[in-house]
Amino acid sequence: MKIFAIFAAIFVLLVTPAEADAPKQEHMEMLYPTVLVTTGSGRGTGSGTVIYSEMRDGEWESFVLTNHHVVNNAISIQKIFDPTEQETKEVEMRRPVKVDIYEYNDYSTAIGTTGRTGNIVAYDKLRDLALIQIDDKERPIEFVGKLYPENVDGPWIFQQTFAVGSGLGAPPFPTEGLLAGIAVKDKEGRALYLSSSPIIFGNSGGSLWVKVSVDMN
Repeated sequence: MKIFAIFAAIFVLLVTPAEADAPKQEHMEMLYPTVLVTTGSGRGTGSGTVIYSEMRDGEWESFVLTNHHVVNNAISIQKIFDPTEQETKEVEMRRPVKVDIYEYNDYSTAIGTTGRTGNIVAYDKLRDLALIQIDDKERPIEFVGKLYPENVDGPWIFQQTFAVGSGLGAPPFPTEGLLAGIAVKDKEGRALYLSSSPIIFGNSGGSLWVKVSVDMN
């Protein structure tokens, strides 16, 4: 297990004092938006987090955030002859990927998945991020992660964190830790978050959650 994991984005679980011990909210807001991402190349799987699912112009648009290295082998550069210009050009090709959305009984028991195909619509190799758009335009994805909002104080070091991902291709599971660093610089000078929530292979593309108590009065 890796003791420290570096994340480029964090999500938030907002709880009131009365909800602080309610596992239902934690399941629905942290576990359920986590998906399994497969490129179909035989190189294993990774995780992803549903970050958007809304109706637009009569169709549902749904997006999954993951790491670039999870889907990297679905992106290739091929040399293709252009008959119009009579020359060979390098063209980027992106294969579709598979997104498995888990279904549960009794909140915690994974009973299977609902598969979707998706396309890589954007990526940033240097920041190790990729955005997948789900092909299904007729149905929404019910559970969507919440990015850390601008109107909530923090995040701060020592806040409780949960890393949620499909480690080793298993159904998503959480590990607990603390937010250990903010605006930590990588070797290229990019600001990242550092957490002590343990992760294992397959967690890549999953999410880091910060638990924040709020007073609704």
